[in-house]
Amino acid sequence: MLSTLTVAVVASLSLAAIIVLAGTTVWVLASYSMIVGTSNGFYLPASTSMVRRLVRQDELPRAHATQKAGQQMAAFAGAPLGGVIAGVSGLTGAALINAVAYTVVIVTLLAVRPGVTPPPSEQRVNLFLEARDGILLAARDPLLRPSLLVMAGAAAFFAPAAPLLLPLLARMHHWEVTAVGWLVASQSGTFFLVAILIARYGVLHRLGPTSAAGIVTMGLGIGIIALTPNLAIGIVGSSVAGLGYGLAATHLTPLAINASPQSHLSRTTATMTLTQNLSVIATFAGTGGLAEVTGPATIALIDGLLLITIGVAALTSRSFRET
Repeated sequence: MLSTLTVAVVASLSLAAIIVLAGTTVWVLASYSMIVGTSNGFYLPASTSMVRRLVRQDELPRAHATQKAGQQMAAFAGAPLGGVIAGVSGLTGAALINAVAYTVVIVTLLAVRPGVTPPPSEQRVNLFLEARDGILLAARDPLLRPSLLVMAGAAAFFAPAAPLLLPLLARMHHWEVTAVGWLVASQSGTFFLVAILIARYGVLHRLGPTSAAGIVTMGLGIGIIALTPNLAIGIVGSSVAGLGYGLAATHLTPLAINASPQSHLSRTTATMTLTQNLSVIATFAGTGGLAEVTGPATIALIDGLLLITIGVAALTSRSFRET
């Protein structure tokens, strides 16, 4: 985590310097995005596994819910705040503030000490062999395998909803420009509420069935949005989807992490990130084209039905159902 954040600080300072000396070009911004995106690819699995190292196993769901609530707050406030900063101080100022923010996180991490002693690290053999080891573990474990498949499927059919389908549905129904904002805000708000409640009171009795119920609820919410031309009902559907997303996210990730051996935490979280991202890339690539051919409402309805199917199918796994 410290290494990736250091890379992000250097990249942000370099971006600010290049903009001052040579101006803003598409290639400069694209290069910066690639560097930070690559850094995030290493940071996200490490940060997810770090939560498990900081708390006891039975405390993980509440700790993870707290992390999710914080991430949701940052995502909700970050975009408009970034726009204001870029408008006031330009991209140079935004890049410098990014560097300062990353530095604050570095200082915070240096001040944090895990409450448990991690097991001694095995001698590193080969990066690709270790990656393969993580994937093989996920494929063979009776709980990790269905958990990761459910994660990948849920991400594939839920992730395109807000950025791709909601704007298309708003245009199709001739809703006002602010409609997409209300839909996204209602989804984010209910997700945040669920995460806060889980962080405060803990998870429900069983992680697996609750995750499955959350995914089914996500599908119902997307289906409501797809079927209604009424914005108010669409907002209700978006809230239902956010409720399901909150339940699934706060129960499914702890289930998978707790199933992983302590020695494989980072590899397991990296495999989680890999499977979700690959599935999302695949569906993002096809969702826009299919929506143009069949209409966004049809695609949204299909996505909702598939999410319901994934949630129900998850319960066919005995290890998933009984956890």
